[in-house]
Amino acid sequence: MIDLLRLLLGEVDLIASGAPVYDFWNDDPSVPAMLASREGVPILLSLGDARDYAVFELTLVTERGTVTMLDGGRAWSVREAAASGVFAGYRALEPAVRREGEYDASMLAAVANLAEAIDDGRTLASHAGNALAAQILCETIRDAAIDGAGNPQRTKQ
Repeated sequence: MIDLLRLLLGEVDLIASGAPVYDFWNDDPSVPAMLASREGVPILLSLGDARDYAVFELTLVTERGTVTMLDGGRAWSVREAAASGVFAGYRALEPAVRREGEYDASMLAAVANLAEAIDDGRTLASHAGNALAAQILCETIRDAAIDGAGNPQRTKQ
């Protein structure tokens, strides 16, 4: 999710982390967090307990409505803002329109990109620097939560 957020919003910084939930691996807890893009877009990472079920969803809230990635990208839900039929002068979200995602096609495109890089020397769509930046932020979030401070300044070296 961190890598996807960085793709959509650019660099992302930790504002605060919540209490860790040790729901899968002992050294890799799930952690709720508040983040922000460098342009100030607020990001809230919520979590469920992975022992209950797996969830990987993203909701983008914009001035025109919401877009929600469902089931890890296998489907999308779009709700557009329109004039409220109840309250004069207000806007409200229309009912959701569900669209099938292109998850399988995206995996095929990723494999094709790797093959092109190996066979033809083409540039990868995403590189190790992206993965490293995402991993550093994930570890910063985890460390802030485990330290109990929820403050990223304590974990910077």
